[in-house]
Amino acid sequence: MALSPMGRPRSVATGLALALLVLLLAPGLLPRAAAYTDEEARRIFDILDSDHDGKVTKVEWEANKIDAFFFRQRQHPEDLRLRYEETGLSREFFDRADTTHKGYLTGLDMVDAIRFEDIDAKHRGFFDFADLVAGLKTISR
Repeated sequence: MALSPMGRPRSVATGLALALLVLLLAPGLLPRAAAYTDEEARRIFDILDSDHDGKVTKVEWEANKIDAFFFRQRQHPEDLRLRYEETGLSREFFDRADTTHKGYLTGLDMVDAIRFEDIDAKHRGFFDFADLVAGLKTISR
């Protein structure tokens, strides 16, 4: 039988409750997928910046964002479902993008979820790599 810190017997239920509390209060102990790394952000930016001038315009964004955010990580391009575990997205952002609650995102979900205006926060009509990194931080884990 488990003992409390005071040396008293502790019930199994109390021990389980304590273990659950520790897990809830220490989320760093639970494994989770990583956020977007600098290398991943660079790969995304390189896909978006098709003329490689260091700026992503709205035209480049519209033409390339599906490749940058959806197909970039596809090991099986014929599978058009992007699951949470395959992304660096936060759970909150993923769930908001999954408007039909199917448990995965499609390319169309990504088109609707990530908007140019959210990354071009300075309203210049383009964004640079630093802007993309800042934008990714708002949607990533």
